[in-house]
Amino acid sequence: MSNRLQTRTTPSMAIAILALFIALSGTAVAASRYIITSSSQIKPGAIALQNISLGARVSLKGSAGPPGPAGTNALANTTVYSHSAPVPANQYFYYFVLCPSGERAISGGATTSSSFAVINESFPIDTNGNPVTDNGALAAGWRTQVYNSGGSQLQVTYYAMCA
Repeated sequence: MSNRLQTRTTPSMAIAILALFIALSGTAVAASRYIITSSSQIKPGAIALQNISLGARVSLKGSAGPPGPAGTNALANTTVYSHSAPVPANQYFYYFVLCPSGERAISGGATTSSSFAVINESFPIDTNGNPVTDNGALAAGWRTQVYNSGGSQLQVTYYAMCA
């Protein structure tokens, strides 16, 4: 004896299937009835630029305005100031070069012909020779420290580039 399930459509099954179709088609009907017809229906910032068509993005750009005045070349009056000093054997020696009043340091360093010289510090300073560490602070000069690892004194030239 075999049990066979008989498929019969009962009234409750017909109502359940009808309710399922109504529920699934409800969002499609809602989407077709609520179309945006005014920009006042859109919350500001809700649409990102990448969601706008290329043609619409191109139309958002206006024409170029008049050119502004020419700027001044801040480096046109750059001057290098230097000072030479001896560095004793096996010792550290630092020197700082200050810019003239009204100018500020934009770079600096040191040079020597000796292979025993090691530059281990080079930084902008204020008028007292202290490191300039605050963002936006103006540098009044440049400090460079050299170590002489050789057995005899060497000559080092220290620089500050000022503008």
